[in-house]
Amino acid sequence: MNIVRPKLKRFSVDLTLSEAQRSGGRRADILLATGEGRNLPIEAKRHHNGELWTAISEQLQDYADDPLADGFGIYLVFWFGLSAGALPKAPAGVGTPSSPVKLEQALVETMTSEQRKRFDVIVLDVSSPKKSST
Repeated sequence: MNIVRPKLKRFSVDLTLSEAQRSGGRRADILLATGEGRNLPIEAKRHHNGELWTAISEQLQDYADDPLADGFGIYLVFWFGLSAGALPKAPAGVGTPSSPVKLEQALVETMTSEQRKRFDVIVLDVSSPKKSST
């Protein structure tokens, strides 16, 4: 993150890396804060975290409700591959995703229309690349 911080500084944006304190004693995993007092909370989970399907409504929603966040937030999920851990059971009506792209689509499906306007979901594929047989 030492690479990111200087690039953001020129835009008067600071990066709080370690669970930034939010209202109600909760902590956002990452918080981008501007010199003007505005902020953008980011909730991050591994794809196999037990709170994968509820974190948008139960965590990110709270952080985004802070007046300084203007209602916006990002849900960042790290996809390590199904061999690194199974996904928690998907909510009723949502199929079990088998790839990072399908997981991102499924998470967006679970959001309300209001949440879709205010939150971005990003599933970052950090799984080991498949080795070619050449």
